[in-house]
Amino acid sequence: MNLVKQVIAGALVGSWVLVGLGFSAYAQDDTQSVASGGQKMRAQWEDRVLRRNRPGANAASKTLQWKPDREVPATLVSTAAEDDGESTIRETIEPSSDPTDLQPLPPDSGYDPFEIEGSPHSPSYNGCSDCGCDDYALGDCGGCGDCGGCRDCGDASGYSIGSSDWGGECWPGPPCWAQDLSLFAGVQGFKGPFDRGSNGNFGFHEGVNLGLPLSRISGIGIQAGMLAAYSNFSGDQVDGVRTGERAQIFFTGGVFRRAVCGGWQGGVAFDSLRDHYYRSADLTQIRAEIGHVRRGGSREIGFFGHFSSRHDEITLADRTTFRLEPTDLYAFFYRCYFEQGGDGRIWAGFTSEGDGLLGAEFEAPLGKSWGLQNRLNYLLPSQDRGAAGLTEESWGLTIQLVWYPGRPARCALESRNRPLFKVADNSLFMVDALPR
Repeated sequence: MNLVKQVIAGALVGSWVLVGLGFSAYAQDDTQSVASGGQKMRAQWEDRVLRRNRPGANAASKTLQWKPDREVPATLVSTAAEDDGESTIRETIEPSSDPTDLQPLPPDSGYDPFEIEGSPHSPSYNGCSDCGCDDYALGDCGGCGDCGGCRDCGDASGYSIGSSDWGGECWPGPPCWAQDLSLFAGVQGFKGPFDRGSNGNFGFHEGVNLGLPLSRISGIGIQAGMLAAYSNFSGDQVDGVRTGERAQIFFTGGVFRRAVCGGWQGGVAFDSLRDHYYRSADLTQIRAEIGHVRRGGSREIGFFGHFSSRHDEITLADRTTFRLEPTDLYAFFYRCYFEQGGDGRIWAGFTSEGDGLLGAEFEAPLGKSWGLQNRLNYLLPSQDRGAAGLTEESWGLTIQLVWYPGRPARCALESRNRPLFKVADNSLFMVDALPR
């Protein structure tokens, strides 16, 4: 960790030295050209440096002030002077004598943003040091910047959950523990060996998923969620003609760690399924995932596995007995994190029975508090086409809208405490039926 901090500090210092040298050389060359040129060159210099031709600009001097959230207020003073026919520019940073009077820079002041560390215009303003979370660079969102931060507004009635994009308003929102809470609902279709090749399932579902920090030092979090699905509203005929619908309840709980700035991340989750079909079944599985995030948090390559931990048995009307158990899945994946929040992932792998596996999913914000999640998982059976392949084929498709009540969607999708695992459904919890 100390080595990472030293490297980051060295890079920042080097960058500021290069910027300072480049700016000094530019100012010197520009000043010499003004002194040796005519009236036209002087007018161009005044327009570019002193901003005399821009509304609200002052030719003699101008004070640039800001009011940062975490830094001591400061004042940047730019002055222009002429000595012996030569023009010089002097810039100094001085503490403000009255910090309460500092106001944000007006957008039409005519000045270009100055990249000064600690100002709202600095790209490092919401970096690791400002968040106090060491190796987590969370950008302008994610729980410790001014977008999505859980800051008290001065009384117990509200929290500041806004940013410059949302107005920075305080409103009587949910408590801090609900910042990584998501509520979702959508449609789903699926098919598997439990259907015996005689039925396909379509229906609706709704659920909830919550992530909480377990250790802020190590970045470890915990999650818990539930999903209820209802399908086959016109019945089925797997084991005789039936008029009832299919109801399923999924539970997911896990421990995880996200590497927002880069490095290794992963976790373990436990899933349970209560399936009320033509026969009822109770099943459980364990999911594990590990991946390496590219430095900067833009790409990830990893591996995940689903492992059966509990099976059940059913008997059909013709006295045929089957053992139902979660399908063991193994896959390598590639994930891309989007600049505006969210991510997409594709994977390919196999099962313990030698079947192939292909899938993809993505999650992205749709508006201030809404997002969209899509997922497809397809199990290609090793059996030949026909009756055997039709019975063993499995697939699951999920499309759902997600509501983030605790913060804007973009900030929620960049939070390090956002649940790593999606709540189990029929695309993530596949079931195999083995004859006894």
